[in-house]
Amino acid sequence: MNHDLAGFLAHQRALIEAGLRSRLPSSPVSGAARLNEAVRYALFPGGQRWRPVFTLLGVALIRHSDSRVDDDSLSVACAIEFLHTSSLIFDDLPAMDDADLRRGKPALHLVFSEAQAILVALALLNQSYALLGAVRPSEAAQKLVHEATLSIGCSGMIGGQAADLHECEDRRSSSFVGGRNLKTTALTRLMMTAGAIAAGAPDEDVLALARFGECLGLAYQVYDDLLDCCEEGPASKTARQDVRLSRPSAVFDLGVDGALTLGLDAVEEGIGVLHARFEESLARKTIVSAARHLFRGLTETRFANLPRAAGREGASPAQNRTVVAPESGPSQLASGTTPWPSSRTSRFALPESSTSGGVAQPCSTLTRSKRRTRQKGAAAAISAHASSDATAQAAMTGSAGVTPKR
Repeated sequence: MNHDLAGFLAHQRALIEAGLRSRLPSSPVSGAARLNEAVRYALFPGGQRWRPVFTLLGVALIRHSDSRVDDDSLSVACAIEFLHTSSLIFDDLPAMDDADLRRGKPALHLVFSEAQAILVALALLNQSYALLGAVRPSEAAQKLVHEATLSIGCSGMIGGQAADLHECEDRRSSSFVGGRNLKTTALTRLMMTAGAIAAGAPDEDVLALARFGECLGLAYQVYDDLLDCCEEGPASKTARQDVRLSRPSAVFDLGVDGALTLGLDAVEEGIGVLHARFEESLARKTIVSAARHLFRGLTETRFANLPRAAGREGASPAQNRTVVAPESGPSQLASGTTPWPSSRTSRFALPESSTSGGVAQPCSTLTRSKRRTRQKGAAAAISAHASSDATAQAAMTGSAGVTPKR
């Protein structure tokens, strides 16, 4: 990690942690103490806060200011982290991905119950819209809320989750590009456009950052899919979820070599968009350094021993479905026939995703006895969280590692 990036991250992560605590949704209602405790558990200690960091980098790029962060910009960055954490809580529920571990500790619903987890996710989602709607001028607030509803709604994360659930049930129609990847790219797109809109960027700049965010989201999902295939996956989340839930992934569609190529090309494609649109500056240099640092794991040797063939029965990697890059020029991430969402389809909107017919069903369910067993194993996490939260609050710094910690 270069000196400029390390300094920026150290400063911005401290601001973000303080901003999250001061903007945390909290209920004054008698009997809601458990809800407030669960909100703190979900957010602290968090992951590496890459999404709000990139939001602030987007602000710096537009304003040509590399360190100053005003209150509105910090609120937007915190809103992105609240949205992100809300999506993780929903993802982990037994009716969705049924995950046991998140950010290195038991999933929220195992410690505080499924009902509390749902309420926490809704509280964070609601708070994010409140923060975006309070930005000034009001025109920027309207754009931010509109962009957020598109990215989170039925054409974005929610639609992606619905397609993901359907693909778990029907492998014949499943593909990496269909739903699961949209869940990731919708938010990474928003993390870049939100900062630009808050900074008063012209539409052309917003669209360029939207495409950069999509490329970054694609690379992130590919990297996450590759890590999920490793025997020793990330310690911060439930491992081998793709196999357990029989869901599509970049590795399944493209094979290890194809996934690695796609991920690396996506990073460089996004960087190319920045270079083409924005003049050289410290902010642009820091964004490029952050992107390459975050995804340097795609060049690691840990993937060398993975099976090279794609997962589709009887097909080689070359015969499997490939993904076409977002198009704003002649370059492509990979040749193929599956269209990739383009930033040009509307003013800022993600295109509407289409899914096959049928009702999406949960990938897995838990019996009450299994839930009780897992909740007993997670009970100690409450007291452990109290001490780790105090430590994190004192430190006010994030990890510099690169393993995805959603």
